[in-house]
Amino acid sequence: MQKNPKLSSVSGGLWTAAAALGLLMFIIGTPLAMAHSFGYPLNQSQGDYNIDIAYDSLDVDPLAGETTNFDFKLASKTNGEPVLFTDVKVGIWEEDGPAGVYADIIKSSFASTKLAYMFPKGGKYKFEVSYQNGDQLIVKAVFPLTVQAADYEVPPDSPKKYWTNFASGAIVGMLFLALVFTFSDFWRKKKRD
Repeated sequence: MQKNPKLSSVSGGLWTAAAALGLLMFIIGTPLAMAHSFGYPLNQSQGDYNIDIAYDSLDVDPLAGETTNFDFKLASKTNGEPVLFTDVKVGIWEEDGPAGVYADIIKSSFASTKLAYMFPKGGKYKFEVSYQNGDQLIVKAVFPLTVQAADYEVPPDSPKKYWTNFASGAIVGMLFLALVFTFSDFWRKKKRD
């Protein structure tokens, strides 16, 4: 069977057009998808700037032990246009405790600037951000943030829960293995008979 050269060139052209359209949708769609489409905002105006940080959470307060994604934006107070920055320095710590994390996040040129963080336990936190342009500070802000306590928190505050869960899992695992060995032995005996 011989291929029609005209049909092959049309088919190849369609694949090329579909690939180009897919790439164009990815390039245009990525920044739109990375915008604040959901979550709760931390907003503050300082001087000529509007600081806009959104975080994803099912509730107003993030839950300890679950990853919370933060999205950082900076805009001009006068016209709402985005302000160019090179990086964001972020510090998160308990209100009366040591720093939990300090990160310097480089601004992405094709997507929004994000940070994923898992709060170790519930309580009152301070969330500090510094928008930088190279070595120059543009604006700095501190936000109070309340985090809900979870049933399952990171040690050392609750190691007993970890050991209880570990022991429970070990017992269930041993019971499962016992059932597997029992039934595999049962099936082997049945095949021999």
